[in-house]
Amino acid sequence: MASVLFTRWFQSQVFTPGFRLPAQASAPDPWAAPAPTQRVLVDFIDLRRRLAPYVASTTATRSAAGDDEAAWLSSASPKDYTRAAGRLRGFAFGPDLWIKPLPANEDAPPPLALPADKLWIDFWTGAAYAGGQNLRLSTPLDRLPLFARAGAILPLTPPAEPSGTVGDTLELRVYPGADGRLALRVSASETISVEWNDHTRSLRIGARAGAALPKPVARHFHVVLVRPGHGVG
Repeated sequence: MASVLFTRWFQSQVFTPGFRLPAQASAPDPWAAPAPTQRVLVDFIDLRRRLAPYVASTTATRSAAGDDEAAWLSSASPKDYTRAAGRLRGFAFGPDLWIKPLPANEDAPPPLALPADKLWIDFWTGAAYAGGQNLRLSTPLDRLPLFARAGAILPLTPPAEPSGTVGDTLELRVYPGADGRLALRVSASETISVEWNDHTRSLRIGARAGAALPKPVARHFHVVLVRPGHGVG
């Protein structure tokens, strides 16, 4: 299997609920891939791990897939990936992120049709784009089109946090351009309301809420206001 095809398939799988990596008899193991490919795979695994608080918070009320049309990508094999990537215009990962799978052909990346009626912010650069337009962006192998909705409050674990945990320190990435609200789930029985007021440029972190609150702990929030070149992935 060509490393470009596998890498693009793998990147898209990161944003599906199951993050599935099926065995392929004709495919090399990921750790046997060339070193540059390995680095990209590790970075995307780390991104999925850091998104654990976002996944936990959004799946409390809805599927993190966010779009039935994207559900079949979860079971796509690398052999079927190019067809899947060409068919999907893009899909939501929870309420605040939008992803466009890319085919393995790097010579002619397809235009990106952003969802309408929203302002979208490039996760990698911080640049803002009005929804409803077609974009042609540079898509090197270590990126895929990934956008955050204006007003999104994206909770991320620190780089060294163990996988799947929500510790006492979190990064809150705020994407300006609209008001936003997040019900941050920090445990099975505890949420914290976080609200962004775009007019006053202020972030309010509310009190704990839940049916059976555990013993309080000191929590630390690193607030990052995203802008071009700052606070990007």
